[in-house]
Amino acid sequence: MGISQPQRLSYAHYNINVRNCEVYEIEGYNKGGNSGNGIVLSDVQNSVIEYSTVYNCGKGNTSCGGPVGIWYWDADSVTIQHSEAYNISSGSGAGCDGGGFDLDGGVTNGIMQYNYSHDNDGGGYLVGQFDYARPMKNITVRYNISENDAATNGGSVYLFNGSRNMSDIYVYNNTFYIAEQSTNTSSAAIKFSNWKPINNNINFYNNILYAANGADLVSIPKGYSAKLYGNLYHSSDNAKIVYQDVIYNNLEAFRTSGNEMYNNTPT
Repeated sequence: MGISQPQRLSYAHYNINVRNCEVYEIEGYNKGGNSGNGIVLSDVQNSVIEYSTVYNCGKGNTSCGGPVGIWYWDADSVTIQHSEAYNISSGSGAGCDGGGFDLDGGVTNGIMQYNYSHDNDGGGYLVGQFDYARPMKNITVRYNISENDAATNGGSVYLFNGSRNMSDIYVYNNTFYIAEQSTNTSSAAIKFSNWKPINNNINFYNNILYAANGADLVSIPKGYSAKLYGNLYHSSDNAKIVYQDVIYNNLEAFRTSGNEMYNNTPT
């Protein structure tokens, strides 16, 4: 691919490419851990998953945590691009995950771009740390679409932090369409899990956020922070932005939080 070899940092696998795959009906089963994933790679450096489609997976999973359509964990210099994930179920595992795409615990220098996630139980694009993972940093989520995701949990883009550091997250130029459903009354286009704090250089800019049927545009708990600027907000009913547990019903009010301002100028 013409990609120079990065400095090796004790990963087991290098230069792994997954391309032009169709993965479907990986149901999963009761194994005491997540099952029913589509494509998942870990302990890998310098890797690409691209031009692939995953669908109808996960309904047999019984664990909270997984499955996801396409994801990496404990990996460096990895990219997921030009792919589609849909109809991913969280199974009977207490309504966890079942998302489209994910850069998970210990990923560094990771990119998700030009993907289409839709009609999944969990979040469209997950970025998160689990307990005891290596530190996570330098994650980019850009040029993606999420449509009708988060049927049971999560949001269009969903961040979570279990223990160790996660920093330098950049989410931009995406389109996130979210509609609240009866089984997920806390869905949001941008959503943080209320687990352990997420504060270190987390950025959302130039995204289109469309919330329907009572879903929130943004849901970030108290004690968590992010920088939001240049985003386009639209709601089919009453707009609701929740930032540090304060509810804002319009963009002008939200600017009092310090967001959607750049050099003292509204964005």
